[in-house]
Amino acid sequence: MKAAIRFSFLFFHVLYLISTLAFAKYHVHVVNNLQDDHNPLLVHCKSKDDDVYSFAFEINFWGTTLFFCSNKWVEKFKYIVAFKAIRDHGKCAYKHYCMWSVREAGFYFSNDNFTFIKESSWT
Repeated sequence: MKAAIRFSFLFFHVLYLISTLAFAKYHVHVVNNLQDDHNPLLVHCKSKDDDVYSFAFEINFWGTTLFFCSNKWVEKFKYIVAFKAIRDHGKCAYKHYCMWSVREAGFYFSNDNFTFIKESSWT
């Protein structure tokens, strides 16, 4: 009997976590914060299923949602993983908001638009 109760608790807990992941809408922004006015930043974001430019989405049932962006500026090129459900579900939990700031020194992440942490350089 105790095993059945534990199983039921675990089962409903897992269902709750999956529904939290699957039905929350996330917003991802990639912002040009380069000081260069003469050379444009070219950004192209996509998932396995969609090409997007500005995006809001819900995590799929399996929790495997993934968006990545190619970034080109002058002679530099870099792919970033803009959203990976297993990594960013908790990271972007505050208002379901993820922001990427592209700068000369690299790519900075924020979930509150005030505190930015460098995640990657251009190289």
